[in-house]
Amino acid sequence: MSAIQSDVVATAKQGNPKAIAALMSHSLKPKGIEVKAFTKGDRLNIFLESAEVPPQQALVSFTKKGIEGLGRVLKPFGIMVAVQVNF
Repeated sequence: MSAIQSDVVATAKQGNPKAIAALMSHSLKPKGIEVKAFTKGDRLNIFLESAEVPPQQALVSFTKKGIEGLGRVLKPFGIMVAVQVNF
């Protein structure tokens, strides 16, 4: 692991949402899944967006494993984003 990767991991363990999104994006972006994370109060919000509905159970498991060590509570929910087409 490079020094930069170690810094990102350390920052993610401190609860930094941008670092958490960067780590998750490393694995999910090749699958067409965009990761956005932010905090609101003491809650960490992670949004996974893609053109197609991603496999829910696999992503919940992946996300849970990734944030377990952060001392946060995972409350999964999903939103289906409509694609607007102009004719």
